[in-house]
Amino acid sequence: MVMQRDYLVRMIWQFTDMLGQMIGLRKQRKTELIEVKMDEWLGNNLGISLELVRGLSAEDLIQLLTGGKPMEADKLILIAKLLREDGESVELQTGPDQAFPLYNKALKLFLHAHGQGKVEVDYLEPNQEIEQLIEKVHPYTLEPQLLKDLSQYFEESGRYDRAEDYWFEWKEHPEAGETAIPYGMAMYERWLSLPDLVLEKGNLPREEVLEALQQLESIQAARREAEPT
Repeated sequence: MVMQRDYLVRMIWQFTDMLGQMIGLRKQRKTELIEVKMDEWLGNNLGISLELVRGLSAEDLIQLLTGGKPMEADKLILIAKLLREDGESVELQTGPDQAFPLYNKALKLFLHAHGQGKVEVDYLEPNQEIEQLIEKVHPYTLEPQLLKDLSQYFEESGRYDRAEDYWFEWKEHPEAGETAIPYGMAMYERWLSLPDLVLEKGNLPREEVLEALQQLESIQAARREAEPT
């Protein structure tokens, strides 16, 4: 256990040192050297390459980094931060459209690590990174699962209006499937159990919650009536 912690602390220290170097290199627009630094850190600490991190999906990266074991949130946050920094360099070179896949993947990793308890990399401010990445990806069409995860994230932070917005975007997505409406009903039912003051603080009054739930119940009832007997 001590050796594992020492390894983690060393990895974090090297990562922090790399970030400092990258800031200077970005100011000089030396993006190729930034890539070299990231590739070196990945190889020395995780035995993987920048090309692999860029190429794998978020889901595959999570599996690779955790091995199916309980989540190693620190490791995921470091890779998410690295992808965010990679995105910044790509955006500087070629614009936001090319950087979007990197920001999107970084956001998924941050959200996956969110809520896992205390981490050693609190100083990297994962919640602030999530908020900034949400702004980066906001102009683009997001996958249903990410929209669901964002709805859950905002619900957990008590911003019920934002949670509702992302749930609605998920529900309206062409690939949403059949789970969005039952999820929404359960979500609104959870909120109805909260005090009025909490709902108002989350910018979603009880009357709006009741109205939305009633609308979903009507939709569900109409669907059941339309089903063949």
